[in-house]
Amino acid sequence: MKVSRGLVLALLVLAPVGLSHAADAKPEPIDATGTAHVPAFDIPLSSYMSEQAKQAFIKAAAAAQSSDTDWNSLSISKIRELTESELQKYLDRARSLYPVSIEERKVGGVSA
Repeated sequence: MKVSRGLVLALLVLAPVGLSHAADAKPEPIDATGTAHVPAFDIPLSSYMSEQAKQAFIKAAAAAQSSDTDWNSLSISKIRELTESELQKYLDRARSLYPVSIEERKVGGVSA
């Protein structure tokens, strides 16, 4: 399954939206277990975003919402696998544009 970069970004941004709270009850801001109860709120896009960035974000969010993948049912390792497979092409491109030679060295017995 192919996961787009926009989908990953949208999931990271939209993940906190999944917080829930009861509309009738007004819980303490922080309960005895240390859980912080945050009421629902709207977060507008940044006024510093370009129009192109806004449209890209909206498109990615729409794609994430219409995705047939149930991210809540996936394990962390599966999410990591999907994310890494999508990001690998960007890593490969960066390595081709900026070739470097990385070697492990020790200076005074300390890894550097």
